[in-house]
Amino acid sequence: MRFAKNVGVWLICLSFFLAGVQPGATDTAVVQPGSTDTTVERPATTATTVVQPSATGATVVQPSATGTAVVQPSATGTATDTDVTCPLCHTSFKAHTDYSSSRLGMRLDLKPLGTTAAPWIIPKCPNCHFIVYDQDLIDTDQELLLKFVNSLEYQDIVPDNSTYFLLARLQEALGMDTYEIAHTYLKASWQVDTDRAKCGKYLEASLAKFQAYLASDKIIPHQYVMAEMVSGEIERRLGKFEQALSRFSRLQKSSEFSGSSTVMSIIDYQLELIGAKDSDPHDIKM
Repeated sequence: MRFAKNVGVWLICLSFFLAGVQPGATDTAVVQPGSTDTTVERPATTATTVVQPSATGATVVQPSATGTAVVQPSATGTATDTDVTCPLCHTSFKAHTDYSSSRLGMRLDLKPLGTTAAPWIIPKCPNCHFIVYDQDLIDTDQELLLKFVNSLEYQDIVPDNSTYFLLARLQEALGMDTYEIAHTYLKASWQVDTDRAKCGKYLEASLAKFQAYLASDKIIPHQYVMAEMVSGEIERRLGKFEQALSRFSRLQKSSEFSGSSTVMSIIDYQLELIGAKDSDPHDIKM
């Protein structure tokens, strides 16, 4: 019963993804900039949240007056070229970066639907091929990453892999949070949707990290709900129908999940897809 009240938190996380506000690996939400490079977040007083654009185009998160989560798309997607300096080799270059997005829904694997790139573009240094997720690294991270990026292990995987896959490998080199790495591999799979073999490889990596997280003693309740639901989705996408069936059947009977009609409808939909041996990506029916 200890996770039951956190299903509502998971639903808010879904709303955040749809609105361009993505929860990070900790309890603190990581908010992506809106079309005015400004985002306003107002905490909900209940487990239900309305996400809607403000008059200036910034994303505003407000409590709902009803018992149903309401999500409205953020402002129209925009992108621009940005000056970037690699913190490892100090090469300066221009990179195309996203600043806002219009999200109209979400797939079962959490990929946002709309006019924006999903995931958002992240710069890659044209010289050393470092994924510039931060231009101001602390000294210890810079030292570890410089050694890893200059290694044959890293340079050998650069040509044939997406930026988010490389980012996940950098996060592994730093020993970052397993849950966060799982989501990074998941986002990498969105980048290679049309390449079934490569997408499968990235999904396998994501699933392994989610499984490691679920087996750990560092579980945060709302992350537990997300990890279970996404793990089942990945199992289905990989054609591991028996594992997916076992997981969603267990969740369907669990009081920790059955308290939410939205969660139960997603589980029912997953079981329907599993029964049809359907491993294709599908949208969440909100």
